[in-house]
Amino acid sequence: MTIIVLNRVCSDAIPVYSIFGLNYLQSSDILPIFAAIKMNVMNSGNDLLFMNNKLTIDRILDFCDVPQLFVARDTFDTIYLCLLYDDEVSCRYTAIRISSNRLQLFLNGEEDLRNLYDNPETPFEYFDVEYRDDNYYFEPHQAAFVGEERLPLSGLTLPRELVIRL
Repeated sequence: MTIIVLNRVCSDAIPVYSIFGLNYLQSSDILPIFAAIKMNVMNSGNDLLFMNNKLTIDRILDFCDVPQLFVARDTFDTIYLCLLYDDEVSCRYTAIRISSNRLQLFLNGEEDLRNLYDNPETPFEYFDVEYRDDNYYFEPHQAAFVGEERLPLSGLTLPRELVIRL
């Protein structure tokens, strides 16, 4: 197993990210490095541990043959909202991190699903989630935006009675 440690240090109030002793001004600058490391690790037969990249479903909010929309948590108890965009070969989702307060607004029908995805709490932060080997794996999305085909329609809110608790 390979463990990659990313440190965030501040110098003169400017966040600097450090990986393998090299400094980068933006976390997006290191995404290609993670991609290259992941390919090398995958080719060597090891698993890449990116802050333990497994999600566990907490609540299924919409289900039709497979989960369409669900709330999940990582090992650090961070909450993610995951929306299905492809289920041809494997189930693939677009995810955002979401606070419990904002999630509660959505669960109460007070927040629009499209607005959640258009305005994630951490701007431009999206995740790709894939179901394989009986687990949900996530990794940072490689672009600041996701395509329209991966976003929900406007005006979708959630009636409370649809929530399935696990």
